[in-house]
Amino acid sequence: SLHDALPISLWDLPRLVSWIGGAKRTLRIQVLTYKTTSRDGSAFHELDDAVRAAAKRGVSVELLVSTWGEKADAVRALASTPNVAVRVLDIPKFSGGDVPFGRVAHAKFAIMDDRAWLGTGNWEGDYFYASRNLSLFFDDPTLAGELARVFDDEWRSVYARAPAR
Repeated sequence: SLHDALPISLWDLPRLVSWIGGAKRTLRIQVLTYKTTSRDGSAFHELDDAVRAAAKRGVSVELLVSTWGEKADAVRALASTPNVAVRVLDIPKFSGGDVPFGRVAHAKFAIMDDRAWLGTGNWEGDYFYASRNLSLFFDDPTLAGELARVFDDEWRSVYARAPAR
């Protein structure tokens, strides 16, 4: 497969899992969707396992997803995990009518203590195994702090709420 042919340094999933594994205090994730499957239904647990392991070792985990992703089984399961808090960004509809693919939080980034990942892929299997995406990794406390402020502003905004049950 394609992912077997790429050197580890060129493929983002192993590095992202490693950086989550290195988190000691906080892990903040914002994605449009968060799933433990690929579109064909096959299992994709690499990121979810890393997030759960971080929570288990005492890292404070916060996951912010869009309304498009809140009903995913993985989001619901993660929300009941100790040391994990989940919120949903619910942006009101435009008063002038529906805007296709608009009025939804599309950001995809994670802050692991003083490091940050910024990418174009949602956290589901196809984005890492079957499509072309871009990831940037920043081992930079200043940039991680800037992203953390963005995350915190959204986490505390009037548009963030608990996931539907």
